[in-house]
Amino acid sequence: MTSAPHANGTVHSASDAAKAVLLAAENKAIPKRLRLAAEADPDWADLLTYVTGGPVGERPGRIKAHLVGVGRRKPDEAAGMQAALDLSVSGLKVAEPDGDEADEPKPTPVTLCLSDVTPTKIEFIWPGRVPRGKLTTFAGPGGLGKTLVTLDMAARKTTGTPWPDSPDVPNPVGSVILISTEDDLEDTIVPRLIDLKADLTKVRTLTTIERNKFTLADLDILERAVAEAGDVHLIVIDPVTAHVGAIDDHKNAPLRALLAPLAEFAGRHKIAIVLVTHTNKSTAGAAAARVIGSVAYLNAVRAAWLFVKDRDDKARRLLLPIKNNLGPEPTGLAYRIVGDPPRVQWEAEVIVDPDVDDAVAPEGRKAPEDGTKVAKAAEWLANLLAEYAIPSEEIFQSGKAAGFTKKNLYAAKELRGIEARNRGFGGVWHWGIGSPDAWMLRPQQPAEAQP
Repeated sequence: MTSAPHANGTVHSASDAAKAVLLAAENKAIPKRLRLAAEADPDWADLLTYVTGGPVGERPGRIKAHLVGVGRRKPDEAAGMQAALDLSVSGLKVAEPDGDEADEPKPTPVTLCLSDVTPTKIEFIWPGRVPRGKLTTFAGPGGLGKTLVTLDMAARKTTGTPWPDSPDVPNPVGSVILISTEDDLEDTIVPRLIDLKADLTKVRTLTTIERNKFTLADLDILERAVAEAGDVHLIVIDPVTAHVGAIDDHKNAPLRALLAPLAEFAGRHKIAIVLVTHTNKSTAGAAAARVIGSVAYLNAVRAAWLFVKDRDDKARRLLLPIKNNLGPEPTGLAYRIVGDPPRVQWEAEVIVDPDVDDAVAPEGRKAPEDGTKVAKAAEWLANLLAEYAIPSEEIFQSGKAAGFTKKNLYAAKELRGIEARNRGFGGVWHWGIGSPDAWMLRPQQPAEAQP
């Protein structure tokens, strides 16, 4: 843990410096030792800003996000800060401990009684497609207009223009934050937004310096961006893979750990966050297996959409659902890219009962009709392997119990593009989704005690 300088020149612990931050908020005074700490370390300077500035009701959330951001880079430092902070829904409660209690942080509750939870209704910024306060994934190959769709969303949200498939549903005006590292602002993003008649006063992006170093762990930066923009309804991160930092986003656990605080941030601020990513070049397998990186890009979000070409009309693009955990079975949409600068032109009619797996299947190998044994086995197999690679013998046994033959399961494996591999797993054949190099094994269950 780093230390903050004391007013008399001696070293003062980070924990005591954090207490000084709280006392500064309570007494409306900034001790000299705290000023020295803030001058020596920008993280302490930011903490001082969050504790002493801004609306009181927003301070706990901002401080919490700041600690998360610091914790990613300097865990010990964040622990020292956290030890002295007492956050509550009503604001900061500050008390100066006496005697030996000064060095012992009070334990915080680890459970929440569900009777204290107030039920709320799920909201969407784009009805039935993009939920508010949640993470959503947009995935697809390059060149299909994923970014154009997000700009169309930004224009509609900043002007209150109805959504293409919900013309009679009000679309409340809100601000948008675009974090894009692939397109220039001056010659691409801004001209396209002007063409779409977006209200540019309600669209913000990070400064070049912040954008180039920003990662999903930097929630303190997002907190400041949201405070500067005001009334933010939508954040777009495009592409999300450029902002994962040093983690390997092909591995499930690290990516989930990175996305979980971001999801909490989205929920706390009631902001829809759209993560734009690419798909791999595989021509086999289910739509879910096409998304680059870990399955967390699908499992850790509440809605996911795939962008594909219409195989019967190469100029027509399809926006099809991979998953939607928050509503009824969604419809798909179709659009074309028109004009100069290019923009999205939506078709009026929705696509009913879209089959996203069929849409990505190669020519001549379409998915069997719904209701067939193989189709049911394929859905069962995809759910079974969503998190871990599993030994094939276990799959056959579980499949038999579920009513599927080996022939059904092998056909389902081919349909879904599921991989089989024994190298590296003790010679035991495993089946898994995606690249075998990114597979995770199911944790071993503890053996039962022998009598």
